[in-house]
Amino acid sequence: MLPSPHLPDPKNRECIDDAIAHGAAIINAENGGGNQGYSLMKPAILYPTNRDMKIYWEEQLGPVIPVIAFDDELAPVDYVTESKYGMQASIFSETRNAFHSTSISLHDSWAVSILMYNVSAGLTPSH
Repeated sequence: MLPSPHLPDPKNRECIDDAIAHGAAIINAENGGGNQGYSLMKPAILYPTNRDMKIYWEEQLGPVIPVIAFDDELAPVDYVTESKYGMQASIFSETRNAFHSTSISLHDSWAVSILMYNVSAGLTPSH
C-alpha cells in the first residue's frame, strides 16, 4: 500500500476508471488491487492498456502499473519518445537478442536514462 496526501487520490482513481472504461481490467482485483481506504491504496495492475487511455500518457505517482504489450520491437521507442516523461524503462523478453535493437534505439535517442532487462524499473541502491 502507498499513502497518498489526497483522500482518496483523485488522479490514480481517474486513471484507473478511464482505463477500465477503455477495456483494461485490474488483473489483481481479487487481492484488492485498486482499493482505496482513507489515504492508502493497494497497487493496481492494469492490463491491457493502450494509447487511448489516460494512464498511457499520465505520470502517476501512486501504485498503478499499466502493462502495455507491443508487437513491434521498436514500438516502445515511439512510446517513450512521444511521452513527456520516460526516465527509465524495463524491457522483458525471452532472449536478450530479441530486444537488442530496441535497447540501442532507446539508449541512442536518450529517451531513457535507465534501461533494465527482464527486471522491473524501480529505485535501486545506486539511487
